[in-house]
Amino acid sequence: MISDQVDIDEFCSSVIVWGGGGLTFTTHIATPFVLPGDIMSVTVTFTNTASEPAPLRVGLNGLPPGQPYLGGRASCPGPDATSVVVPGNGGRVDKIYAVRVPSGQSLGALSPAGDWDGDGTFDAALRMSFFDIFTEVNLAADPDSDAAEYACRAVKLSANIVKTDLGDAPDSSNHPGAGMSAYPGPVAASFPSVFDLATGTPSGPRHWRPWHFHLGPRVSVERDADLFPDQDAPFTNLRPPLDQKDLDNYDDGVALGALAFQNCQVATIPVQVFIDPAAKTWMISNTLQGYVNVWLDSNRDGDWDDSYGCPPGTGGPGPFALDHIAINRPINPAALAIGLNTIFVTTGRVNWSGNAPAWMRATLTTQPISLPLSASLGGSLVNFSDGRGENYRLGETEDYLYRDPAIQPTGTVDVQITKHGEQVHSTGMPITPGQMSPNASSALCCLDDDADNDGIPDTAITVWSMEFSNQGTDATTKTIRIRESPTLAWSVARAVVIGPDGTPSTDGFTSDRKGWDGTIKGNGTYRLLMAMTRTAMVETELVTNTVTIEATGDTDPADNEAGATVVVAGSLQVPLLTGPGNGAICTGTFTVTGWANPGALVRLYIDGAEILSATAPLAGNWAFAVSGLANGMRILSATAEAGMVVLASSDMKVFVDDSLSYSPLSLRFTDPAGISHRPVDVNGRTDDGGWILNLHPFTAYTITVRTCCRNDPNAAITVKFGPTDTVTLTDPDFDGLFEGVYTTGMRTSLNMVISVTCFGIIKSSDGTVLIDPFGYITDINTSALLSGATVTNYELQGMLFNVWNAPAYGQINPQVTLADGFYSFFTPPGTYQIGVTRSGYQSHRSADIVVTNALVRYDVALTPVPTGPVTQRVLLLESGPFPQVVRVKPSSVVQFTNWTVRESPTRCCRGGNPYRPEVGTAWDSGMLAPGESFSVVFDDVGVFEYDDGLGGGVIVVDHGGTAFLPMVRR
Repeated sequence: MISDQVDIDEFCSSVIVWGGGGLTFTTHIATPFVLPGDIMSVTVTFTNTASEPAPLRVGLNGLPPGQPYLGGRASCPGPDATSVVVPGNGGRVDKIYAVRVPSGQSLGALSPAGDWDGDGTFDAALRMSFFDIFTEVNLAADPDSDAAEYACRAVKLSANIVKTDLGDAPDSSNHPGAGMSAYPGPVAASFPSVFDLATGTPSGPRHWRPWHFHLGPRVSVERDADLFPDQDAPFTNLRPPLDQKDLDNYDDGVALGALAFQNCQVATIPVQVFIDPAAKTWMISNTLQGYVNVWLDSNRDGDWDDSYGCPPGTGGPGPFALDHIAINRPINPAALAIGLNTIFVTTGRVNWSGNAPAWMRATLTTQPISLPLSASLGGSLVNFSDGRGENYRLGETEDYLYRDPAIQPTGTVDVQITKHGEQVHSTGMPITPGQMSPNASSALCCLDDDADNDGIPDTAITVWSMEFSNQGTDATTKTIRIRESPTLAWSVARAVVIGPDGTPSTDGFTSDRKGWDGTIKGNGTYRLLMAMTRTAMVETELVTNTVTIEATGDTDPADNEAGATVVVAGSLQVPLLTGPGNGAICTGTFTVTGWANPGALVRLYIDGAEILSATAPLAGNWAFAVSGLANGMRILSATAEAGMVVLASSDMKVFVDDSLSYSPLSLRFTDPAGISHRPVDVNGRTDDGGWILNLHPFTAYTITVRTCCRNDPNAAITVKFGPTDTVTLTDPDFDGLFEGVYTTGMRTSLNMVISVTCFGIIKSSDGTVLIDPFGYITDINTSALLSGATVTNYELQGMLFNVWNAPAYGQINPQVTLADGFYSFFTPPGTYQIGVTRSGYQSHRSADIVVTNALVRYDVALTPVPTGPVTQRVLLLESGPFPQVVRVKPSSVVQFTNWTVRESPTRCCRGGNPYRPEVGTAWDSGMLAPGESFSVVFDDVGVFEYDDGLGGGVIVVDHGGTAFLPMVRR
């Protein structure tokens, strides 16, 4: 089902969302219109009229309001929440939060990810926990319940997802109200391209979901013909104040050089039409056809509303011609092959003198277009259109400035360029030509942002992708130059270009690798991927790079410059509180441990008051001893400072209770590999009972726990598992730390009871033990468990994923699997990725794994490195895979290369069924870094619809003798 989008005029971007207890906040969405994959930025203004400061925890995520969190109330704001303290007496704090909009282009789903009400908008939830530490804010019904500690509120924030396509013929009824010219003279332009009814009529056509059924191999999307956001940034389709037009990329459905019009004669126009499986199924099941309409401004008067009588002898009695040269020509979707098809559209009679360029439009729809105009010529009445349009669910509109091949100069040149950029993590950094082969080591070959392996980026790395082409007919020499931001000294570490034939090359780069000189073939498209580096800095900053393309005799220099801005995160990371942990302890004297960047100034706060400060040592691990804390809940937090930058840790909540007979936070289970963890409850706390503990089957665990029974030489501790297994812990050196060993059995669930005897009084606490693994590494084809796989856990720190600081939590990272293929990490709440490498296999990096307080299992099925040569290459681009559909024979090897500036996956299901990782996959590359490749061997005949995180594509495997070319020339 395809659903229409919400009326964008009804969108409200600023609204008061909650108020109470003296605290209010308002939100303002800076980007109410977003492209798939964009960042949605939300500014929140907090105001506190109470007399005391108001401490909050705030997070922005994709869970809808009212949906419960795994892990219970403690994770209400989410694992990536940040602390905010709003001063009293009218104090105000402004914070900016951001969330990435999903990129999927799925047609079969009722709504895209994050679109909870199906109105075509992306929704995010702003969630806040209001603590009653200072302000006594208490929204719980029962003041004695656990919920009295805080209350959580959420509000839905929405932004319109731009997935629409419009034309780019000049239109004087535009948003700036600037007159545009169609031809020199000037001749005023009245071609309907801008859709917005408020700018004047008639409106141009607008296609809601062009991705699935469109003209030519590719399509780009935009909000309107002259409004951002636009995938063709830094330009919109039209730039009315500059009288610039024809700026929409991928007007590639009609081969203009193959057209030959003769006056008052019919013509045949070859049109390329793309269709994917979802659109074909939907059209057939709803008894829909495709329709092609074509217009030509035959008399060059700046519109498409004219009719003409033909001279005698040019076609029989009463012939006539229209600017609307092809009217609602039908296309049967059942006759279309999945992918790109060439159909031949027969026109009516065309009025054509061929002495000057003329504007031409082709529109593809799934319904006949309206024909509001009529003309009577030679006794015949005909209804037609002037190129105006309505809302169409699928299809595309392409506009061209057509030049008669018989009279246009040979060797025309029209070069253009687009650019994207992003800061990236080093793993799988951009390729060089030798790494195009599917080699498992390619993910480790390249740039390293942490050369000394201390978990801190030494180098800032940005990746820039450029797509440039010559829309003319002749080859030309061109020059590309990167212009640096004036205050930064970046160097180019990797640079590679792919030409129309799909071959990567480093030829043509200048000595400093910041430019490229070569020859662009006519109608040829080239793509360049470049990685730039510099020494990491503490502060987060904006970096802008621009690129220009130059060519002698360029007919349209307006589209020769492009730029992109990247937010580069500073090297300072969020400080960590690693001990004693969230839970209960029997004494107010203990050690607080944590980690911060070496050299950063660390400040420790308890209940909002600064207690201690010191400089983090070389290894980054620090420890502060605190004493004399009274019974009750104590809130611990820390900040790290470097230069002008200050970052705050997550809060740690320690409940001091000197009546306890043992210290729950001291409880540890350590396996033979040295991996240590403590049980936690559904809120991520280790209090006196109620916890859940996951252990690996058939493994010996050392149990340690510290007694709080003072001065009793006969103190004893036992741990009972299920009805029969009891472990007696001992303390031979009388230091208060009891120890014992428990060996798990087969997979099961057991009740666990800890009993402490103190001066003859026995106190018991219980919890649940799950004998359950956390993750296996297997072969995707045989399901065999794999030993020797290196598994690395990466944690999101600010904007980058860095190797998780496992030693600070008694863990090991990375881990190498044994014969059982098992690995496990016990992490605090946060966002993580799992990376896996093994000899003979292609590497794998997971998508984001959000950990609240519930255990997350992530199995990885590795794909062997194919032994045969690559049959077909597919580039994953910002606008989706290219080619979007390929046809290969069985046993072919298809290689996917990420040519975007972001990590992107490719994955599909067995037998072409929807991707479901829990039932196994035909392939799952994990997240491919910019320039990284992944190859799949297709042995089975079938149609495989795959996801690439950007739009998805199709692999058709059959015994046909023709394969699609690696690049479809425009």
